[in-house]
Amino acid sequence: MQLSETPTEKKNSLFNAMHRFLGAVNTMDETVMVPSLLRDVPLDLDQDRDHDRDQEQEEVDMYDHYQLLKSIRQDIEWGVRRAALADEEEEKRGL
Repeated sequence: MQLSETPTEKKNSLFNAMHRFLGAVNTMDETVMVPSLLRDVPLDLDQDRDHDRDQEQEEVDMYDHYQLLKSIRQDIEWGVRRAALADEEEEKRGL
């Protein structure tokens, strides 16, 4: 039956996509030796094309995207609620 195979394929597809994403972020994390050097590195070298968009938005560099990808990886691996609890515990320890 094709109907019973479709949900399994979708489940496997989502799982495989998440697994590939986690692998790519882990590889990125291993490759980037000094993440702070990504600060002030522009995302797109073609300044003319995105000139209007850059004026509307705040300047975003590669370091911001690096941090975003790492936080998404953490949310996927541990869940959003657990990450929020860990942040709260860190704040309590700091006070």
